[in-house]
Amino acid sequence: MKNIIHNKNLSQIGLLLVGILASSLSMGKESEGVSMDTKSNHPLKVNQVQAYGLNGLSALTFSMNFACVHEASSDLNFNGKIAAIDPLEFAMPICSLGTEPKISITGKPIDIADDDSLYLLGPWFDADNDNESALSINPELAASMKKLFNGVPDAFDPTPGIAVHCPEPGLPRTERKGEFGTCTMQPISVDLGPAMVVLGLIPPNSRFVTPLPNHSMIINGDNLTPKWRQIKVVMVNDANEWPDADGTKGVTSLQGIRDCQANKKCAPTFSTNLFMYFSAKSLQH
Repeated sequence: MKNIIHNKNLSQIGLLLVGILASSLSMGKESEGVSMDTKSNHPLKVNQVQAYGLNGLSALTFSMNFACVHEASSDLNFNGKIAAIDPLEFAMPICSLGTEPKISITGKPIDIADDDSLYLLGPWFDADNDNESALSINPELAASMKKLFNGVPDAFDPTPGIAVHCPEPGLPRTERKGEFGTCTMQPISVDLGPAMVVLGLIPPNSRFVTPLPNHSMIINGDNLTPKWRQIKVVMVNDANEWPDADGTKGVTSLQGIRDCQANKKCAPTFSTNLFMYFSAKSLQH
């Protein structure tokens, strides 16, 4: 079994909201958790990030931490023991890309026909051709990426050549500027192993643990009530398909994902055992 683990230091930079925020909140938007318009004149709060909705940008508001489901019969650390008899599997959350849980964090069966998931887009290309990896990625992991991906994708570049929703980009879009490998209320590490096995990049039952990759997000709607939603991931392989910050071009919808996949410019959609609890509010006037 191959098992690559990373260490990382997190830091946060606190920034003050601009005074004009108070006037927008007084109009009732505070109760909805939204503090930003389409043109990003007002930054999103520390528990909010942007996503592409059906009709433009939406703000996602996260009101609690993520959860990665370990079913009793799962073996997400590939040590030959199912979770029911392996306490070590819960020593840290294993958020696995490419696993297919049968139940959600609520304990109810997952409706595979439901398009209420949150789709994360990962930039699996190097738009600025700098082959740069974040300091939190150890040399062994960086070397593996260069070999497997023919270079370090912008998903793991602390200064990617494209705009991403996560980590939080900072003013004027978000109140907080996030460090690489972070995003509000999301895990700081993921196991790409099962997905990479499907793609034929590594042997079966191998783990490939990385910091949380840079990513952008798509929801199948504009305004969503708070609930637990499953996270699904799509690796975008062509920089020309990557959306800009305002969502005026590139893959910004489920149909856009399907078209990109049909043109072989995006990898298949991978399910995860990661669930997040959030609401969404359109940023369009």
